[in-house]
Amino acid sequence: MWRASRRSRSEPATRGPSHLKRGARRSAFAAIATLSCTACAIDNHGAVLGRITHADGAVVADIYAIGFHLKTKPGDSGLVLGYSRSSYVFAETAEQSTIAEGWHAFSVPVPDAAAKAMHLESVGASAHGNHSNIGMTLGYRAFTLMALVPAEANQVLSVRYQPSRPEETRVRFCGEDSKCAGLLQR
Repeated sequence: MWRASRRSRSEPATRGPSHLKRGARRSAFAAIATLSCTACAIDNHGAVLGRITHADGAVVADIYAIGFHLKTKPGDSGLVLGYSRSSYVFAETAEQSTIAEGWHAFSVPVPDAAAKAMHLESVGASAHGNHSNIGMTLGYRAFTLMALVPAEANQVLSVRYQPSRPEETRVRFCGEDSKCAGLLQR
């Protein structure tokens, strides 16, 4: 006995959901690869998006970049091809309080001072060379440096920082010529 098939030969074969997922993954990869090859940034300028957050005694600069990102800042030098997030925590001063809080595109205003803490993330290929971490990474890298004070300095620094919640950052900094009474109290 001969059975008729449900689908005639003239109808195209349909593909299931796994084909759609595979196609979406290919499209996402192609989009990311295209952006990575065409976008570039140097430090906090270029194909970047950044957020400035004023917190308790601190200014936090979060800088996001995709593509080719050349980093030349002291303590954070290197090169990333892919996605990078660089977060810098600065002790707030009178001149830094004039930096506009919020999101900035293509050029992120960063205080002209040494960061007191930094958090660095990258996905892709990166070459990094800072005073405590030199090397290359292929894949995901997350690195946090807290309380960056030169060894020869006569300074007191207290930092509370969580990269996922920059608004809760707290910095207490006392230089060589300051009185540090009550510096580390809440």
